[in-house]
Amino acid sequence: MKKILIIAVAAFVVSCSKPAPAPETWNCDFKGQYVEKGETVPFTWKVTWANTQGDNWKITGAAAEADAKSSTTGTCDAKTCKIDETYTAGENKGKSFYWVGTYTDAETKNENVLITSFTGTFGPTDADRTSMGTWSAKADCKNANPAK
Repeated sequence: MKKILIIAVAAFVVSCSKPAPAPETWNCDFKGQYVEKGETVPFTWKVTWANTQGDNWKITGAAAEADAKSSTTGTCDAKTCKIDETYTAGENKGKSFYWVGTYTDAETKNENVLITSFTGTFGPTDADRTSMGTWSAKADCKNANPAK
């Protein structure tokens, strides 16, 4: 009985000392466009998606369009994302805009590459993410923690 207990304790100690796996994290380049008042404007987002739990994701990064730059933060749950954008340069410097969108399952996915498509709307406040226009984008993502 003593040997069995020692083996069980040793197995528990070994299993507890293994480091936790890194969270699923992707570095993504979005290329898209938004349409506001009939004008189509191309944009890019360079963001990191980090899995927080299940189908929940946290988004952080930067965006650019023509002569403007901004920072982006957001969350996704059940394939619906809310992204907040604050301009850091350009004529909208200091202003924030609020995006909402859904994404489709990956067109291409393996353990190191993910390509997916988005569509949505945006607005001037957190409560109004729809009144200013529409957007669409394609994300080309690379695994930030590829298998070794």
